Amino acid sequence: MNDFGDLFNKEHEAFCKRPLSGEKIDVLVTFRLRAYGSEEQKQEEYKRDWPQFAEKGNCPAGLCISSDPIEIWVDMRKDGKFSKNIIHRAELAHEVLHAIRIEIARQTGLHLEENPEGDENPLLSPDHYTDI
Repeated sequence: MNDFGDLFNKEHEAFCKRPLSGEKIDVLVTFRLRAYGSEEQKQEEYKRDWPQFAEKGNCPAGLCISSDPIEIWVDMRKDGKFSKNIIHRAELAHEVLHAIRIEIARQTGLHLEENPEGDENPLLSPDHYTDI
């Protein structure tokens, strides 16, 4: 197992120590994945497709855009062992959690807020996971 697998296992172990919620979420989520192994190409397409956001700066490593369909933008690297493309699991999962929250809000009419205590969505934003 590599370092990424070890980190995944440690995080999963910590997650399993938390109490079960007893709740259920059942939502259909569709998104467009845009993964780039070239920073130049990513920024070029970001500026072309989302000029209103590009005015504020470059596309970050991970991004979720609440368009229709939802877009998830991530970086891609090469695996040293197999020379295959890889996407950072935590980065992708983080953005997918945003996409799920967007769809829950769209399908239920719930309002999303930055404050987790005032947020009606039953799924906590991944931006707040570090504060748990």
